[in-house]
Amino acid sequence: MCKLQELFGSLSGSTKKQVTYHEFAQKFEEHEMKAYFAMLDMDTNDAWTLFKLLDTSSSQMINLEEFVDGCLCLRGPARSIDLAKMSYETRWMMNQLSELIIQVRKSAHGKDA
Repeated sequence: MCKLQELFGSLSGSTKKQVTYHEFAQKFEEHEMKAYFAMLDMDTNDAWTLFKLLDTSSSQMINLEEFVDGCLCLRGPARSIDLAKMSYETRWMMNQLSELIIQVRKSAHGKDA
């Protein structure tokens, strides 16, 4: 965790409490930053995707807590159970969305009559 806090400090300039995507993307391209992420066994091919995954509050900014928690969750290779869980949750959400669309269409047709 101390290494992650240091890494966040280098992203934010150590005086700021949050990092924007622009700041993140600039530092992301540096060799030292890529080495840090490689040390954590994190895939760092896409700054935008990584930033969005770390920005759990959808605030367009990453704070220290989001950065540390996100890096700890995302480090290492994906496990089969993680992928299976995500696949299940995606199917469940698609089913819920389909049911909602059907209900909205039925409601809209009922008002037209």
